[in-house]
Amino acid sequence: MFLAFLSLVVVGIALLVAVIFFYSWKDKPERIIPDYAEPAVDDYVPDPLLTVQKPEISEAAPPKAPEREGTPENVGAQKEKKGVFIPVLQVEGEIPGLKGRELIHFDGKGSLYSLESTADLKNLEFTKDDLELVVEGRLLLTSRYIIVYSGAVVKKFTIAAIEDLRFKNSFLVVKRKRVKTKKDVLKVSGNLGDFKYILHALT
Repeated sequence: MFLAFLSLVVVGIALLVAVIFFYSWKDKPERIIPDYAEPAVDDYVPDPLLTVQKPEISEAAPPKAPEREGTPENVGAQKEKKGVFIPVLQVEGEIPGLKGRELIHFDGKGSLYSLESTADLKNLEFTKDDLELVVEGRLLLTSRYIIVYSGAVVKKFTIAAIEDLRFKNSFLVVKRKRVKTKKDVLKVSGNLGDFKYILHALT
């Protein structure tokens, strides 16, 4: 009888332990094993950065001489002076008043006048009746001289001798150094823009 009672007690304790173990194992949170195989994906996509385009830096082209009317054969080369380009013309034949290898930059027509006046150029006023014609013909502008000639009559003066100058319409009024009572007045026929550009570059 005692053995039967002892057996029941042992069986009851065993059942109690089994029930306790079962419920304690069921309530235990599952172990989460992180999946490192795939990276986390963020749904947030940042706005693309604004890119500021840098201005293209190009070498500044040097200023060009004005295009000269006529055929390209007239222009042989260009000479650089004071940061600008001056055309160099190929002129055939002998030029009166020129010696050596003088470069010619302008070839056109003009009339050279003489004007008696001691006034400053900025205050100088004149009419065509005040002018005395010296020579009318071919007008050349070289690296050193302004030349006007017709046949045997040749008039030239050096650019370095110019003390002051002023353009009045198509007339160029020149005051030469050490000349007080007279002005040189040159009327340029055609290509006045070329003549102005080259003369300013040379002076």
